[in-house]
Amino acid sequence: MSARGGKRALYMLLYFKSGAGIDNIISDQKDGGQYLRNRQGNQTLSQKMAEELCPNSVFLRMPVTSIDQSQGGHCTVYTDGGVSFQCRRVIVSVPTSLYHQILFKPALPKGKATLSDNTATGYYTKVIYVFKEPWWQTAGLSGVLDSDKGPIIFTRDTSIPVDDQWSITCFLVGDKGRNWSKLPRAVRLQQAWEQFSRSFGEFVDVPAPTNTLEMDWTKEALFLGAPCPITTPGVLTKVGSELATPVGRVHFVGTEASREWRGYMEGAVRSGQRGGAEVVKALLAESMPRF
Repeated sequence: MSARGGKRALYMLLYFKSGAGIDNIISDQKDGGQYLRNRQGNQTLSQKMAEELCPNSVFLRMPVTSIDQSQGGHCTVYTDGGVSFQCRRVIVSVPTSLYHQILFKPALPKGKATLSDNTATGYYTKVIYVFKEPWWQTAGLSGVLDSDKGPIIFTRDTSIPVDDQWSITCFLVGDKGRNWSKLPRAVRLQQAWEQFSRSFGEFVDVPAPTNTLEMDWTKEALFLGAPCPITTPGVLTKVGSELATPVGRVHFVGTEASREWRGYMEGAVRSGQRGGAEVVKALLAESMPRF
């Protein structure tokens, strides 16, 4: 392998290692990357946590435009809605690739800026087919499709039996997904359904879905892709160690900054716990009397 090829592979290898190997990160078995799903969706976790906080603790639809720690002793956070907040510490949890959308005062050090300028998320769309009944399970099928032809690259059974909810989620990713996304919506969905019904139709009669859901993460302004920001060749070697490094009173978290389960929700949670612990430790140190 050439040096350049090695640099390209480095992030991929680190990604695999953080999830205990490629077989584990794609596994539906216990402790595998695809093992657990939240019954009512991941947003439920945020909503339930917010309910435990004091009123007016969570502010929505206020994208941060600037973080100013130039005055010393505190930070001022400015938002798109014109509202500002003063605090002693800030935790930034947006993807590294979006740091450039925030004006930092003083500016981020060179290492952090290099990470932001040379990190990107991939193309990632989900199309979910909801059915009246689990026809694939009745036929003894797993609901898993793997293809290199596209536009669907792979599928997973995302049913919730206790709720009588039966669905298969299709993932349209990479260049094939990106090219597919440029088509009109009706054509996109027709192509996806033709591939889906043709593939499973080799083994069983495939009924029409009762509902079809589409989610294109690249069109979400605060994500611009999924599932995880990756660095361009050479960047990880040079400044990768600065992914989780605080800058003054600003701390950085995110799934890409986790040592375990990078790119997964588990990694995001672990990173958040690490960032929270950093802030608590810093605040306690500030409150200690100095002699």
